[in-house]
Amino acid sequence: VDDDENLPEEETIAVGGEKMWTTETTLKLINEVKDRKFEFENTMKKFIWIKIAETLSSQCNREFTAKNCETKWKSLKQTYKVVLEHNNSTGKNKRQWEFFTSMHDILFTKPEINPPATCSSYTGLKIRKPEPTSRSSTPSSTHSETNFQVRRKQKANAAEDRHKDKMARQDKFLALFEKL
Repeated sequence: VDDDENLPEEETIAVGGEKMWTTETTLKLINEVKDRKFEFENTMKKFIWIKIAETLSSQCNREFTAKNCETKWKSLKQTYKVVLEHNNSTGKNKRQWEFFTSMHDILFTKPEINPPATCSSYTGLKIRKPEPTSRSSTPSSTHSETNFQVRRKQKANAAEDRHKDKMARQDKFLALFEKL
C-alpha cells in the first residue's frame, strides 16, 4: 500500500530465516480461500482452515497452521476494507495494494463489505442495485466516474429534490393563504 497510515500491521513470521507470508504464499492463500468460497458458507470454518493449511504446507514446503492462515486472512480482509474505504471516500490519492484485485473479486459481493441497503436520516433508504453477473475483475475505480463523483451527484440531486419539495409546499401554502 502506498500510504501506510491507519493500515493494520501485516503479520510476517520468520520460519528458518524466511518470511512465512511472501507474495507467492499470500496469493496461494487467497486462491485457496477463493476456491473454497462456498465451503465457508456451509461448513465449520475451523475445518476449512485446517484443509487450507495442509494444502499450503504441501505446495510451499513450509509448515502452515490453521491459525496462521486464518490470522493472515483476517489481516488481508482488514487491509482490503481500509483501502476500499479510503478509495471510496476521496477522489484523490488512491491507494494501491498488490492484493486488492484478488481480494476485491472475493469480498466485494459480501454484505459486510458492500451492504445491499443502507439507511440514514440524511439520505433515507438506499438500496444497492445488484452487480451484473459477468462483472470484470477490475476495481470500480476504472469506471468512467469514481464512487466519490457518483456520491457527490447523488447528494446534489437529493438537495435539489428537497428544495423542490419545499418550494411546492410553500406554493400550496400561499395558494391556501390567498383563498382565506
